[in-house]
Amino acid sequence: MNTKKKNLTKQICVLALLTAAGVVLGRLVPVVNLWNTKIEFAFVAVMLAACISGPIGGAVVGALVDFIGAILMPTGAYFPGFTVTAAITGLVFGLLLYKKINFPRIVIAVLSTQLVCGLLLNTLFISILYTKAFTALLATRAIQFVVMSVVEIIFAELALDRAKLLQKVKLA
Repeated sequence: MNTKKKNLTKQICVLALLTAAGVVLGRLVPVVNLWNTKIEFAFVAVMLAACISGPIGGAVVGALVDFIGAILMPTGAYFPGFTVTAAITGLVFGLLLYKKINFPRIVIAVLSTQLVCGLLLNTLFISILYTKAFTALLATRAIQFVVMSVVEIIFAELALDRAKLLQKVKLA
């Protein structure tokens, strides 16, 4: 097997493991899971995938984590908009963090994904899905935005510090 095929195989295996970890962290270990607010840790796996494989890897893992989690352990009706949002989150993480991991970029990546994907898009999708007023949902979801932004920045700094080590040792 040539080197290019070995690297592709290794990358696919790493992304598959991160997808499985994301499903577990997102569906089996949620901290809060209400109908309009969810605090979970699947973002760690998506962010690692984006840092290791770039925007495409992050988007694929983000979409797969959401889709597989929704199929295996549904918490309500499946809505494809959430899968698109998860893919956009992985894409943005990859665009901002692939081979450029530092604290300011982590903060920008987290705040931009939380604002655009978490607060605006997901709130829009929840308002469509449950026929609730967007502005009414925005108030409760703003609290989640603040909490998850802080949590994601802290966990991202810890996890991505380890990702830098993996890249140096060529395990990722």
